Amino acid sequence: MRLTPLSASLSAALWAAGPAALAADALLDDLVVTAARLPAPLGTLRVAPAAELAVPGGDLSGQLAALPGLAVVRNGPLTGIAQMRGLFNERVKVRVDGMEITPACPNHMDPPLHYATPGEIGELEVLSGVTPVSQGGDSLAGTLQARTPPLAFSRQGVERRGAVSVGHGEGDDATDLAARLEFLGEAVSLRYLGSYLSSNDYDYPGGTASNTGVGSSQRHGLTLAGQLGGGVLELMAGTHRTRDAGNAALPMDMVKDDADRLALAWRGALGVGSLNARLYLHDIDHLMDNYSLRPNANPLAQQMWAPAQSRDAGLVLDWERPLGGGDLSLGLEYRANDFDAYQSRRSDAGRQDIINDAERDRLGAYADWWSPRRGNWRYNAGLRLDRVSMDAGRVAFFAGSPAAVQNDAAAFNAAERGLTDTNWDATLLARYSASAALDLEAGLARKSRSPSLLERYEWTPLNASAGQADGRRYLGNLDLDPEVAHTVNLAARYRQGGLEIRPALFYSQVDEFIQGTPIARTAGAGTPADPVLPVLQYQNVDARLYGAEAQWRYAVNEAFSLDGTLSWVRGKNRDNGDHLYRIAPLRATLNATYMRGPWQARGEWLLADRQDDVAAYNGETPTAGHGVVNLRAGYRFDGGLTLTGGVENLFDKRYYDHLGGINRVAGGDVALNDKLPGKGRALHLRLAYAW
Repeated sequence: MRLTPLSASLSAALWAAGPAALAADALLDDLVVTAARLPAPLGTLRVAPAAELAVPGGDLSGQLAALPGLAVVRNGPLTGIAQMRGLFNERVKVRVDGMEITPACPNHMDPPLHYATPGEIGELEVLSGVTPVSQGGDSLAGTLQARTPPLAFSRQGVERRGAVSVGHGEGDDATDLAARLEFLGEAVSLRYLGSYLSSNDYDYPGGTASNTGVGSSQRHGLTLAGQLGGGVLELMAGTHRTRDAGNAALPMDMVKDDADRLALAWRGALGVGSLNARLYLHDIDHLMDNYSLRPNANPLAQQMWAPAQSRDAGLVLDWERPLGGGDLSLGLEYRANDFDAYQSRRSDAGRQDIINDAERDRLGAYADWWSPRRGNWRYNAGLRLDRVSMDAGRVAFFAGSPAAVQNDAAAFNAAERGLTDTNWDATLLARYSASAALDLEAGLARKSRSPSLLERYEWTPLNASAGQADGRRYLGNLDLDPEVAHTVNLAARYRQGGLEIRPALFYSQVDEFIQGTPIARTAGAGTPADPVLPVLQYQNVDARLYGAEAQWRYAVNEAFSLDGTLSWVRGKNRDNGDHLYRIAPLRATLNATYMRGPWQARGEWLLADRQDDVAAYNGETPTAGHGVVNLRAGYRFDGGLTLTGGVENLFDKRYYDHLGGINRVAGGDVALNDKLPGKGRALHLRLAYAW
């Protein structure tokens, strides 16, 4: 069974907070959640995925859904797009080992967390609310940082460490493998991380969802670390290879996704402070088509394949030093992305550009200061400046294209395509320690984001929508302005005895919000799979988002605890009163955990309310509420062997995740254009060994 928003949350909120979260004998802490160390906003969490305990067959994104304020927009088994407080895609900053990754797929089949698995990530840091400027830039909602653990060094001689795991789940016949091997020296250390997964189409109560399996996906990585110049120098290299991943909610499937990565990092003392420096390259070669995996009986002329390439290069310099009794962070960031994508007809190999020879470069600088504690108060202030430059080459169209497409190409090629934005962000945060048990925090932020390459340079109406997956055709807009969000965030933390509660309220007003807006033009083939609908052109509107979230845990005694989360968000278009598209409904988790000696057991009840605040401009339909029960248990043997197992969707309930997609694949048990159901009841087992 793959890792989905529902199944992953089985133990994602196991330790909402508190010292017991780090208990050495915790068997089921797929996500061990603890408060972030200062300085950081109250809402910051650090999450430690446990590869040997993950539900088989998924990437890291599924583990987000049980955290407050987070959700996953999913169009396929490996297409988990992080949603934070109602915002997703580029509006959420995602870094994997310090790299910002631009998806190669114009429909975001390969979002950043596609390139991370529970087996390799040692820490997932979640920064929502008023995110410090040192952790943001060119984003609105917040920041997710997925990191592999830093390599340690031995005190004497060479130490050998490792771990292997194998997991299998029914319901989609998912299998995954993970391995970690480390050789730790006194001055030089080496680590290998590897993973493999595959799955078939998943079952749901009443049938099988076609085109939802993964042929194979594997990752390999090497890290070499050495102590050098009062710090640690790390060289990291790795590969990623995915084959035949179905995406039933999208017009095409992922036939191939190859990525290579290389990074060089140094951290250590520098003068009166410390320096973190990172240089990285990430290169993706992506191929999708609409005929290899899905059983649609398309005429040959409608069978298409589409290659895409995305290459990111980045440099990050962050210098931290004491100032005025507090902590000052000064930083410089540079990121360059080169992007190409086109589509080709299988019948005659004719070619048409989606985005041709495009580039998007960003240079940013920031200053971020945390004051010393003054009585019961502590403050944070930050200022950031980013300069974003982008350009795209001339485009070509299919021979015999309609006059409207030819006119689109002529207008685009004649236009000025080199564009530059200068954006600035500012934050101000105040924290008050009312007592030993209660902390209060208020924050203000101004954040900005420039349009993506797709939003500006999609030159004619196409199915490429950055994963919106609404069946519409989108058109770019060279005249877009950057988005600007003004946010107020109120948060608290209460700890007394075995109880901890973390509530938060937020309100964000987004000027120049970018969304597809109907124009006086239609597109579509007039078939059930491709109906004639108004074209949605990316335009600037004004929007607002507001909501609340909470996380709590109560330790009844040393062996038994209760915990849960609550997430609620609303988003509206201030110009016309419509709701924003694909926003998660009111959700909650209620969980119970028993842990004694080598044994542990856990139950979870995942609840979602009906979502009828839907976007009319996308033709979005309401989704009914539901509740799903999951169970898991485990035993740790002497000698490093662990056996875990569980059942997802215990009562085999038929339900629909509002952030799941609409089926675009004909011929299966799910009707064309119907909502894809959640997975049915499925057992899973995992065997792990560490030494």
